[in-house]
Amino acid sequence: MTVHPVDSISTPWAQLAACRTHPTTWWFPRVGQSPDARAVRLCATCPVRRECLEVALADPTLAGIWGGHTAAERTAIRQERAAAGDSRYRTNGKDHRNATT
Repeated sequence: MTVHPVDSISTPWAQLAACRTHPTTWWFPRVGQSPDARAVRLCATCPVRRECLEVALADPTLAGIWGGHTAAERTAIRQERAAAGDSRYRTNGKDHRNATT
């Protein structure tokens, strides 16, 4: 999996991300480890949480916590949106955003 810390995102909102001043390891737990509760709590207060989540929903290769959600949680969100008719997450194989990884 590709890991893209928020600093690699070249959009103005990324500069406002609450996570920028905290250890990257909080958002990217090792395989088999649970998400760090500090990261989830901080994301809940972040002024750009929605923007962060949308970036991660658009790129299923992103690992770690983005917008307050784990990769598995984001997969579920993509599936819910596809079921609700959001064509960006259609499951006919033409759109990568329905990936489960």
